[in-house]
Amino acid sequence: MAKAKSSKLDPHAERLTEWFLAGKTLAEARELLRQAGCAVSLSRLSVWWESRQAARAEEALLRRITSGAEQVRTVERAFGENPAPELATIIKLHRVLAMQFATAGSSSPALLEVSERATRMALEFAKLEEKRAARELAEQKYRDLVAERKRAIEAELGKARTGGGITPETLERIERELKLL
Repeated sequence: MAKAKSSKLDPHAERLTEWFLAGKTLAEARELLRQAGCAVSLSRLSVWWESRQAARAEEALLRRITSGAEQVRTVERAFGENPAPELATIIKLHRVLAMQFATAGSSSPALLEVSERATRMALEFAKLEEKRAARELAEQKYRDLVAERKRAIEAELGKARTGGGITPETLERIERELKLL
């Protein structure tokens, strides 16, 4: 953040901020300044106030970022001591929050909107959990299929070793099965 150039309005910054936040117009603030011995044009006062508001907004944003960073550090420390909740726990928490917001929302449209968002988030988490479970099931089925094929091939090889040799047809089938794995 670059340091702004000094202005003759800077010594009056606190009073000007009070006045503008209280709803005074530029013309009213200029008149109050004139009475205090500071003559300024409306355009200069307007530019100064816009600059002041931008600086205040930037400071507020930096405070929120700093606060957010501290919250992240606190959460990370807590997760270092205790493991993070499982996805299923988070889904259950969102369901509870959605219900609380929905019941409280009958008197507040904003809470109904929060409830709707929380419900959508819970549903999205549930979909992710279902996809994860389906993927894990497919992977397990594949591992089981590969293990079964491997056992069958080893059994065929065992029979061939004890039976005096492998027939060409059996050898071809084994080679085909091995290529599939």
